[in-house]
Amino acid sequence: MHPEPGAGVLLSAVSDARVTARVQFWHDTSNGLSVTSAVVAAITTGLAERGWAATVTSETVVPPLVPGDPV
Repeated sequence: MHPEPGAGVLLSAVSDARVTARVQFWHDTSNGLSVTSAVVAAITTGLAERGWAATVTSETVVPPLVPGDPV
């Protein structure tokens, strides 16, 4: 992952039970899969260490059936 520009988080929905966000970061295209995998693992670990239940994925997913409130 490139340090500049720094990683960013974009919130797209928030509710009492869920936060939906997108993490953006820069990397060399030749290392995209391994870097993305490492970022997903790091975010998953960080959230788990804080006791937060989470689903972290690099895949584009279908929005939840009950969407959060728009940000």
